[in-house]
Amino acid sequence: MKKANAIVTTLILMALLSGSSAGVQKGMSVASYWHDQYSYPESDSSLVALSRTGVNWIALLATWYQDSITSTEIYRDVLQTPDDSSLIHVIDRAHELGLKVMLKPHVDPQDLSWRALIQFNNEAEWRKWFSSYTAFITHYARIARDCGVEQFCVGCELTGTIHREVDWQLVIDSVRACYDGPLTYAANWWLAYDSVEFWHALDFAGIDGYFELTDLQDPTPEELLDAWQNWLPEVEDFYERTGKPILITEIGYRSIDGCNKNPWDWWSPGEIEMEEQNDCYFAACSTFWNKEWFNGIFFWSWEVDRPGGPLDDGYTPRGKPAEEFMTEWFTRDSVTVAEELPVSAVPDLTIRTYPVPFSECSFIQSGPSTVRVYDSLGREICTLQPKNSICRWDGRDAQGRRQPNGIYLYKAGDQTVKTLLISS
Repeated sequence: MKKANAIVTTLILMALLSGSSAGVQKGMSVASYWHDQYSYPESDSSLVALSRTGVNWIALLATWYQDSITSTEIYRDVLQTPDDSSLIHVIDRAHELGLKVMLKPHVDPQDLSWRALIQFNNEAEWRKWFSSYTAFITHYARIARDCGVEQFCVGCELTGTIHREVDWQLVIDSVRACYDGPLTYAANWWLAYDSVEFWHALDFAGIDGYFELTDLQDPTPEELLDAWQNWLPEVEDFYERTGKPILITEIGYRSIDGCNKNPWDWWSPGEIEMEEQNDCYFAACSTFWNKEWFNGIFFWSWEVDRPGGPLDDGYTPRGKPAEEFMTEWFTRDSVTVAEELPVSAVPDLTIRTYPVPFSECSFIQSGPSTVRVYDSLGREICTLQPKNSICRWDGRDAQGRRQPNGIYLYKAGDQTVKTLLISS
């Protein structure tokens, strides 16, 4: 989408064009930090609920640990690490529900340090750590192979190690020796994804996209969209250099006021705010969806023991407006982001028509305002009422009559700006 022209309102068209987004990975991270929780009935029902959102992929976590960022031994925690039978159970349940799986093993220090800081001072320690890491990651690569897992992530946010290209190449070779599906690595957004030296050995470039957006406590959807333009050129330059399709392997927002400022901050207290989380989901999807390099997105996260809801301040969208938005977005066969135009361009375009199928349903981000839809001659077609800051238009006038293909305008609330709408 072009950067909005000051006061131009955002328009999203959800177009039903068969197969045009069939390859997009519409994903959610599924996490458990207890040894047998993936096999609980509550986990099964949680996965069923997730499948109803239109998600077609899950990124499934299994975490091993090391004592600190300088420890060279990676090991299974008998209480916290999902045991293999539990992991296999949830993979099978996902497949039964028609969901594809990316297995995404993690390593975390037990002292709660950040895994990105894992670093060593001498070659002997590096060799020990990579040997331990290879044993850990190939264990899960074999499970992925045996369970028909569709995609595998060889590492996540290990920023302090990514300069070790030769070591990582050996890890990747070891994984490929026992798993023949596509591979990615989940690089941290900050000072990391552009510094990885082994993208050439992988099928997709993965970015954990916790990009800091604004310094505002309660930004509008338009301000969030504008903020993404600060980061988008870097991502696009990265794609041009690597030539690798990009997966947003993690992205998420807590349902608290100001969640857009530091999306990676999972611990600080904040006032519960559902709409900002919803708006951040909208801005992320709108920013990435139609880029040529975009291969999919995995929101963080759907914890199997966390029901979400209006009192939950965590990342899960479950039981929140963000889940409703995600469901609306993901259940469409394809998504087209309409180009935004300034008012001065509209009169010159009113004589043009576009002989393409009308959108079954269009979504207009309007905030709390009602939206009036007009035809190209300025005649009012209908008035729409917002739900979760989004107005839904089914292409019909106030009397329920289907409108022809062509150019339509809309005005949100008291705004005088009209944005071009091309049916598609």
